Amino acid sequence: MSLHDMYFSSKNKNHIFNIIKDLVLKETSEDINLNSEYIDLYRFKYSLIFERSNSDNIIDLNKSLIDEIAPLFIDDINSKYSFEVKIEKNEEKKEEKNERKKEREYYINSNDRKGDSLNNYNYYLDLPKNITFLSLKEISIPVETNILFTNPIICVKINDNNIYCQFIKMILFNNRKFNIYGPSSKIMIENEKNININILTSTLSVVKEENDKVDIDKIKIITLKNKKYLCFKIKNNHKIDDDNSISLFENNKIKKTFIVTKKIGNNLLIQDEMIDFNNEYRYHILNTDLQNNITLNVI
Repeated sequence: MSLHDMYFSSKNKNHIFNIIKDLVLKETSEDINLNSEYIDLYRFKYSLIFERSNSDNIIDLNKSLIDEIAPLFIDDINSKYSFEVKIEKNEEKKEEKNERKKEREYYINSNDRKGDSLNNYNYYLDLPKNITFLSLKEISIPVETNILFTNPIICVKINDNNIYCQFIKMILFNNRKFNIYGPSSKIMIENEKNININILTSTLSVVKEENDKVDIDKIKIITLKNKKYLCFKIKNNHKIDDDNSISLFENNKIKKTFIVTKKIGNNLLIQDEMIDFNNEYRYHILNTDLQNNITLNVI
């Protein structure tokens, strides 16, 4: 097997991700398995490190991967934690309360939606209590075959506020196209904690009416060609392919994120993975590759 094939195998991707996950968990107590932004960044960095490396063996390549990504995640998590601690202390000091009112950025992903959400174009989520006002800065949406992408103008509706956005650019990431949009004007919205994000066409038409949850019929461990796989037997139609990232939800709460090794019919196989599951619980999957990312300016 070539160095390229060994490095980009699902087994190696999952193995190194689990090592990084354990390192980050030990240093920060944060489980990056529950954060789709870190998973996306891992996949992006994974390819870059291979392209710029002069190494001729898998051990050095994997070491470079761990040495670059693990500290990046740890520093990012620690900086966010430090900011939260600072905010709590400032509540007792009037002069430092103004610091909290300075505009900063907050990132959300449609994968982090609440259980009563419809799909990646219409979903609900909770924002932290320390956010008083928010405004849309940017949104990136994976390109699909639907009416949203027939016009350079879209509308992002946050609660009852229609925010018209214009196409800025298209990027190609992990063989998938993403359209980036920015608002035509800045609209400040009061944080109601539970907010609704609804992505519409320029004429305010609904893009997708069906639910994008992929229901799971059965979870089991199987052996195929002397290799063990975690197998999800799914019920309904889906847009999941080999190497897609998927999030498993248990009773509408995210349990773990995986990269699909292979799809056989209505069975999704993940190599060398194990989970605890209860047949009395409800399980479903979201394709994290199809989720949109939103950057908010918040106060």
